Amino acid sequence: MSEEKKKAPRIYIDPKWEAAFKKLTDAETAECLRDIFEYYNAEEIEIYSSDKIQFFLESVVFPALDADKAAYIEKCAKNKQIAEEREAKKREAK
Repeated sequence: MSEEKKKAPRIYIDPKWEAAFKKLTDAETAECLRDIFEYYNAEEIEIYSSDKIQFFLESVVFPALDADKAAYIEKCAKNKQIAEEREAKKREAK
């Protein structure tokens, strides 16, 4: 499996974000979602649309995405280790 496919799990919307999203206009919500995808793919954003969006993303969304990504990468590494051990045992049994 390529590194890109292993990068992270799917993006989801956390129910805890709902109140913050409701405070954004439709245009700000669209900009916020674009920033989420930019961060998700590049892990950095150089220019935010507004201070309100920057605060929301950096204090709520990005930490959740980072935690989920770290857990996913850890799970992939553990599964790889388990598979390698299983294959080694199969080779030894032959």
